[in-house]
Amino acid sequence: MNRYLSTMFARATTHCALFKPLPKPLPEPPTSPTSSAPGPYRDSRRDCNTQFIMFPGISTKDEELVDAVTAAVIKHMAHPIYDNSHDFEHVQRVVKLAADIYQSEVATNPECRLDPLTIVLACLVHEIGDAKYKTWFESLSKIYILLTKCGVPEALAHTCQSIARLVSYTYETRHPAEIASFLTAHPELGVVQDADRLDALGIVGLGRCLAYGGAEKTRRKQTIQRAFQLMDERFVHYKDMMKTPWGRDEAHRRWGRMEEVREVWIGETDVAGILK
Repeated sequence: MNRYLSTMFARATTHCALFKPLPKPLPEPPTSPTSSAPGPYRDSRRDCNTQFIMFPGISTKDEELVDAVTAAVIKHMAHPIYDNSHDFEHVQRVVKLAADIYQSEVATNPECRLDPLTIVLACLVHEIGDAKYKTWFESLSKIYILLTKCGVPEALAHTCQSIARLVSYTYETRHPAEIASFLTAHPELGVVQDADRLDALGIVGLGRCLAYGGAEKTRRKQTIQRAFQLMDERFVHYKDMMKTPWGRDEAHRRWGRMEEVREVWIGETDVAGILK
C-alpha cells in the first residue's frame, strides 16, 4: 500500500511540474492624485499643462492680476520656439518652489519683507526674453509690455522685468556686484533665482538638460553624455549660490540625487570593453 501511494504521489508531482503557476499580475501603474495636475502618471495629460496657479499671501484683488498675467504667459509660451525643457510646466514648478521658499522665509523671519506679488509675477515671466529663445519678436521689453497690458503698475512691471534679466546664472557670474546691489533693494530676486535653479537640479534637472540637448541645434550634435558633463561645469555651483536657507537645503538634496543617478549612468553607458 505504501509503495502504491508513493508511486501515485511521484506521478502527481511530475504531472503538476508540467504546469507552471501563472505569473503574478503586474502592479497597476500609479494614477494622478488629482485629475488635472501634471505628472508622470498613466492618466496624466500628454500635452503641456497650462492651468492657472495660486500663491500664498496674495490678496483676492491681486489674484485677478495673477490670473491675467498667467493667461498672457501661457499664450506667449505656446510659440513653437519654446521646447519642453523651458515650457509653462517649468514655470509652474518654479512658482511652486518659490511658494515653498516664501512660506519658509515668512515662518522663520518675522521681519520678512518679501512681496509675494512681485515673486509670483517675476516667476511667471522669467522665461520671456531668455537669450536661448530670443527671436525677432522676443526681447526683455516684452515683459514690461505684457505686464502693463494685464494691469500691472508700471513700477512693479519694471521690477519684474529687472528680476527676469538678473535671474540668469551666467549673468550673476559675470556681474556679481550688480546682483548683490539689486538683492539689497529687492530680495524677491533671491527667491526667484533659487526657485529657477532648483528646477535645474535633481532628477527633473537632468531630465530638462537631456530634453534641451535634443531640442537645441548645437547640443543636438553633441553626445548625450553632455548633460552629465554639465554637472561639474555648471550645476555643481548652484547649491553654493542659493540665497535662502530653504533653497540651500533643497539644492544639496537635489545635488545628492544627481550624483546617485550619475553613478548608475556611468555603469549603463560604459562601452570601454569593446573599444580598440
